[in-house]
Amino acid sequence: MPLREELTLFCRNAKQDAKNIYGKTKSHPLNYLIIIFIFTVALVSLVEIPKLQVLDIHNTTEKAKQENQDRTTLAQIFGGVAIGIGLYYTWRRITIAE
Repeated sequence: MPLREELTLFCRNAKQDAKNIYGKTKSHPLNYLIIIFIFTVALVSLVEIPKLQVLDIHNTTEKAKQENQDRTTLAQIFGGVAIGIGLYYTWRRITIAE
């Protein structure tokens, strides 16, 4: 199959998937609020928790370095949780399809 046909098919499938997702979320507006809440909590956590963890450090350079390391660790934790949730739902979808 030529590349042009594959891209056309991919775009058509992507549009159909987007319509399906929009239809499902439109019928369940509470999902939007849950997702917004989760992202807000994650964002506030990434900003505020590292600041609280370095309150007792007085050296500005060391404080900024430690805050950045704490923020990196939190971002990795949140990313791992998101990947785990994605894997779980992928596994569920595969077992349902079989």
